[in-house]
Amino acid sequence: MDLVTEVCKTMEHYIEGEREHRKNLTAELETHGIENADNFSDLLVDMAIYDNIEPYFSIFNEQNLQAAFQISQQMKNSQNIKTAVTVHRNCICIKELCT
Repeated sequence: MDLVTEVCKTMEHYIEGEREHRKNLTAELETHGIENADNFSDLLVDMAIYDNIEPYFSIFNEQNLQAAFQISQQMKNSQNIKTAVTVHRNCICIKELCT
């Protein structure tokens, strides 16, 4: 039960951090006159981009950012698959050693 409690605390902290990043990014985007700042800040946080966004202002339009988001999601998915394969391989090796 302690593990579940700890995971819940960690998730709560993670969500609070995301909210803070979204709020900061939205404010920065609005300061620079970027339309749809809320949508863009959501996408940026989903891509784990939290700061140093000034170099990307010139490409901030819905189509470009959606494409970047989709590519980043594919990269995350690929990394998740690699991790799962590694974990599975390690489980098989451990199982073989135990038998």
